[in-house]
This record gives sequence, C-alpha cells and structure tokens, in this order.
Amino acid sequence: MLSEADKIARIEISTSTRQSHLHGVTFPVDEETEPNLVKLREKELVYVQLSIDLENEKICFEKSDAKTTPATLGSQIPDDRSRYHFFRFKHQYEGDDMDSVVFIYSCPGYKCSVRERMLYSSCKATVIDIAKQLEIDIVKAIEIEDGSDVNHDFLMDEVHPKQHLQKQLFARPPGPANRRRSSPRPSSAKDKN
Repeated sequence: MLSEADKIARIEISTSTRQSHLHGVTFPVDEETEPNLVKLREKELVYVQLSIDLENEKICFEKSDAKTTPATLGSQIPDDRSRYHFFRFKHQYEGDDMDSVVFIYSCPGYKCSVRERMLYSSCKATVIDIAKQLEIDIVKAIEIEDGSDVNHDFLMDEVHPKQHLQKQLFARPPGPANRRRSSPRPSSAKDKN
C-alpha cells in the first residue's frame, strides 16, 4: 500500500508531465520558398503557393505569379490536393487603397488522405510563422475546402467583415414550452376552520 507522500508524489509527477495540447509540426523548408515569399513582401509577386512533400516531410515552393487577381485566384487552388496560398489582395476600402496579404489554407475535404489533411493542418502555424519571420504582415488567415467561391467579394467579406450597426438588445428567452403557469389553489373546507 502506498503512503500519502508517495500518492502525492505520483499525482504531482503525472500532472506536471502531462501536456494539455499538441503543438504544430515543424518541417524543413526548401530553398525556393523563402526567396519567393520575400518577393511577395517586396511586391514583386502577388501570389505564392506552397505544398508539403509528404514523402520527405518538407515544405516546398509550388508556384508563384505576379498577375493573379481576385477573379483568377480560385483557379489557382487545386481541388484534389491541400495547399498553402499567400495572396496580395489589392483593393479599395472606404475610399482608401489597401494592399493586404491573405493566407489561405486549402484542403479539399475527403479527396485527400487522412495523413495529408493532418500534416497540412499541423504545419499551418509553422508556415505562418515563416512568413512572419520574413516580415510579411498577414491580415487574415482563411481555411477553405474549395477554390470556386474565392473571388473579390469573398476576400472583401473576409478581410473587412460587415459590422452590424444596430446593437441587438437583450431579450429574455422564452421559458420551456411544457411549463405550466401556477394558479392559486382553491381553498378547501378544512382550511377555513
């Protein structure tokens, strides 16, 4: 039988060595990724696509473009493989010219293997950190399944969400439907005496 001191020591060991969550996976980056992200930062490119080499477990540069527009961005997103996308979204908002970098993680659901979905999901934070280390200011990170809905309006809604002008007042929620209202009980002859 364990003494109280041994029980406390076991409890302290088990709680102090337990991790509350799983951290992202860090893979090495190929030699083309960083120079292309720097070109995106320097406004020489508007679009950079990255992938994960699943066999070698490495983050790889796929392609880049200097002419991609919000209208053509959806066609750059594959519908059968996961990818990371950096897009320089040039637009006007409230009369000001804006130039915002948007990070898009695309994963076409069950068209990819479970391993691919897990690796891309786990490496997403690492890819964002690489961009931040290169001083790329990402204004919005978006996760999508399908590139067909990605266009100017979609990006505007993501980067500048519409705010509701009227603040809804708190309304007392209705009570349960089966609750009966209590009514006073009729008095009986015994109560009168």
